[in-house]
Amino acid sequence: MTSPTGLRIVAPLIGLIGVLIPQLVFAQAEGILDVKCNVDGAVVFVDGELLGEAPIVEIIAAGPHKIEVQREAFATHKESINLPADATVEVIATLQRVLPGLEVETDVATARILLDGEEIGQGSTILDPVEPGSHTLVVEGGEFGRYEGKIELPEVRMTPVRVMLRGSLGTLTVNTTPEGASVAVDGRSYGQTPATIDPIQPGQRGVRITKDGHSEVIQSVQIEEGVPTAIDVTLVPEGGMLEIKPSPRDAMVYVNGVQLGEGKQVLGPLKPGTYSIRATYPGHADFVQPAVVDASGKTRVAARLQSFNLSGGVAQATTKPVHQRPGFWAGIGGGAAAVAAGIIITAVAVNQTTDPGPTIIPGTDPPSTTYTWALP
Repeated sequence: MTSPTGLRIVAPLIGLIGVLIPQLVFAQAEGILDVKCNVDGAVVFVDGELLGEAPIVEIIAAGPHKIEVQREAFATHKESINLPADATVEVIATLQRVLPGLEVETDVATARILLDGEEIGQGSTILDPVEPGSHTLVVEGGEFGRYEGKIELPEVRMTPVRVMLRGSLGTLTVNTTPEGASVAVDGRSYGQTPATIDPIQPGQRGVRITKDGHSEVIQSVQIEEGVPTAIDVTLVPEGGMLEIKPSPRDAMVYVNGVQLGEGKQVLGPLKPGTYSIRATYPGHADFVQPAVVDASGKTRVAARLQSFNLSGGVAQATTKPVHQRPGFWAGIGGGAAAVAAGIIITAVAVNQTTDPGPTIIPGTDPPSTTYTWALP
């Protein structure tokens, strides 16, 4: 026979078990929710609570749920599901765009991109969403130039735009052994090696490299449009002197295609080797001659230019060798010819500034957008 005290103890236990067993059963009733979406950056809500960014796979309580998948510029996907215990339900959300987006790509990583006067990024950027209609797009690339144009954005698409600021510009990289040499191109300083000049006008460019305790290097480099160019130079501790004295005295002097200036030029110490000397003066035939610079001593070049007369608009050659006649060097291979020592003399395109400007390639996927470009 059970005592009243025993009944008082068992009754609470039975009540507690009655409460815990349903909770234990409920805790085990879970399933897997797998949500995928056709656009990046969409977020998933379950019963109004943020679950995470799609695609996402999560274990949640079994039972009925309301699923929402949201992304700016797209209509929200809504779906009701009933998740069985120990099962997986897959939700595939196909979002439809309702506002336009803009993707701007440039070939200058530091270029500022502005839309309607407000900066939206640098280099290449995506703005999504953006208001439909007409907008002013500006891309500012510093030395690479500036572009401004009008663009029409439809309501239901991402519009890609490519703005190519480099155009016909090139790039030059100068490396030396040892490093830390000063670099000047066409008379302008560009710091110490390794040095990259970007952008640089295409054509023949004059490079001068100097470093304390080492001989100077002077050379001409051909820069191609849109093609990176690199030169590697080994510096030596010893060099000789080179003196060039033109006549007329204010003739323009070039060494290895590099314009040095008017009148007498004294260079050194120069890296030993053979150098091409050129001097020009209006009304005179170009003076062209190789000069050998030794590791010690001074090489002197007297650059005497021969004058010529114009009769009836035609240049009359005097008794000069053919290589000293007017236009000879410019007429052979764009201004290049070989001299006895095997040196190539190349006419220098001084201060070349021709630049066709930026190339604009509007997006074409899909090809329904019409662009009106306003060049500065």
